Amino acid sequence: MTMLSSASDCARKPILFVDCDGFLFNTIPAHVRYFHDRYGVTISESEFLAHPDLIELLRMHDPALCDIPGSQIFDALNYEFMNSWEYHQGVEPMPDMPHYLKLLDAYFEIRIVTLRSSIGKPVMYKLIEKYIPGIISEIHCVHILDTENRLSVISKREYISNHKVVGSAFGDDSLHQIETTHDIVPSILYDPYGAHNNNPVVRTGEITRARSWQGLYDFFMKQLPAETQKTSYES
Repeated sequence: MTMLSSASDCARKPILFVDCDGFLFNTIPAHVRYFHDRYGVTISESEFLAHPDLIELLRMHDPALCDIPGSQIFDALNYEFMNSWEYHQGVEPMPDMPHYLKLLDAYFEIRIVTLRSSIGKPVMYKLIEKYIPGIISEIHCVHILDTENRLSVISKREYISNHKVVGSAFGDDSLHQIETTHDIVPSILYDPYGAHNNNPVVRTGEITRARSWQGLYDFFMKQLPAETQKTSYES
């Protein structure tokens, strides 16, 4: 069963770096369910979107969680949620994502860059095979665990900086991640729910934003070399 595209399919293409959660797939309902099952905490999807600090959000709902180290909460999230197909089997793609990603596949090598731990790769492979088979060439997890459970960290910025080529671009639903990369590669914030409507860097246009996958597609296609753009319009 082929889950990732082959290296030969990606030869000489610019690289499109894409986030996973909230960008390719809507995993918010699955997260909310896990936190309720694990801690008895009921978090709304709007709260989840509005609070980038997950540990702080959980502790707001249950102060008793202040007694649990944040690292322990994240370890549980990795091993009990990120690695669980049971929690992910109902996850769906973001609206129109499969359609536009398939169109982009003709012009880009597409790689996932995610804050998820590498132990969650099998779950991501299943989501890829279910919705976008043969399109993703590589998954880079920022948090990498080796066979002896030793952790190494390679940030999205570092990974993208080391692999970008002419025409490459990056998309993420995290404003923080876009702010850390837009000086090294064309980057766009995916904000389908308008969570960043009042943020100054978004309102002034310092950070480019799209509200839909069509908007993302238009932005990514504009990053291609001029001759490739011309060919794509003629095809």
